[in-house]
Amino acid sequence: MMEESGNLASMEIRRFPELSSQRVEEGALVNEKENLRETEQLINPSAEKASILGTHLNKMGYPNELGSLKSIENTEIPCACVMENPMELIMLKANSTVEECGMSEECKKLEEWKRSLSDIEEENNFLRRKIERLKIKIAEKKPKQMQRFWFRKYMPEKKMVFRRLENVKNENAHTNISYVFHVATKFPFKLSQGEALITFEEEKVAQGLVGKCHTVNLEKEKIVVRAQPVILETGIIFELHANISQRKLNVSNIPHLNIPVEWMKDKLELFFCKTKLGGEVQSVAYDPSSQMALIILSQPMAINNIVKSSGLYHFPTSEGTHSIMVSPVIQNKLERFQMFAGLSRKTILLTGIEIQGEEEECVEDMIAIHFQKPRNGGGEVENIKYVSKGTKVAYFQDDTEDVK
Repeated sequence: MMEESGNLASMEIRRFPELSSQRVEEGALVNEKENLRETEQLINPSAEKASILGTHLNKMGYPNELGSLKSIENTEIPCACVMENPMELIMLKANSTVEECGMSEECKKLEEWKRSLSDIEEENNFLRRKIERLKIKIAEKKPKQMQRFWFRKYMPEKKMVFRRLENVKNENAHTNISYVFHVATKFPFKLSQGEALITFEEEKVAQGLVGKCHTVNLEKEKIVVRAQPVILETGIIFELHANISQRKLNVSNIPHLNIPVEWMKDKLELFFCKTKLGGEVQSVAYDPSSQMALIILSQPMAINNIVKSSGLYHFPTSEGTHSIMVSPVIQNKLERFQMFAGLSRKTILLTGIEIQGEEEECVEDMIAIHFQKPRNGGGEVENIKYVSKGTKVAYFQDDTEDVK
């Protein structure tokens, strides 16, 4: 009975060989489909990798069934491509991932650099604004700081007397502040070792001693000195007349702007009207080439405003704030210029004073005593200076009594 059963089974297998091979093929097909599904999961195509995958398929000789490859997410990949070269597709996936990581790192670095550059630019802009604010504060506090170092001086009263009456030649002359400087040069005189200068009260005494030799008795010895005239260099004397305008202002360092000249004149007029130095502006003369302007006010400025007007002002423009220099108009005139040869008639030069180990004051006293005696041809001495070592410079000035 058992033998019959075995024979029957073998007969069934022999009768249906097609069924057995079909089951084997179905199992292999299931395995292949699972491999295909895993490969598709590994590949996982996206829009960024479409061009790379399409190029690879063309190299393998497969038609481009992905269309334009602009969108590969919903496109079915041919099974033949996947089944024939699965390892190449896996390597393609790995290479693409590496490239994507590299590009991602570069993008991150670029973004970090952009953020750093933006932060630096923002900090620079903040510092520029801070510098401008500090400049404005310094300009505002500078006059106050200068006033702290001013010395208060009580000027004595001076009696004035009326002298003359003149016709008015210039209507604006009375709006100017006028002053006169009398300038006279000092006369330097070089005094060498062993020489002395002696000044007498009377001119005739000094002139009577010139050209003579005198024996002076000192404590330990006698010396012979020679009296010579003091010849000075050529000097000058002049008067400097100056007028400070109370209506005119010089403006310099005006910025160059791409606007017409008339617009710049209007901006300057509006700016100086707001400063309240002298009320309204009568006229403005502007020279773009020299960056200078002349402002004429309608009313004279007060004296204290003249002092305040000098200095830097912050001139606002569309391009920012610029510093301009403002100063009153000053006219100078030179008068009574004279040149003359200096000659001191009360002072004489003594030479040949060779003394060792004596103090200068002691020698000066002994010389003064000698020349104060009338029997020596002297007289009252005003001043005496002796040089024992080195060289010194003595200064002379104009003797007003001689001028009179």
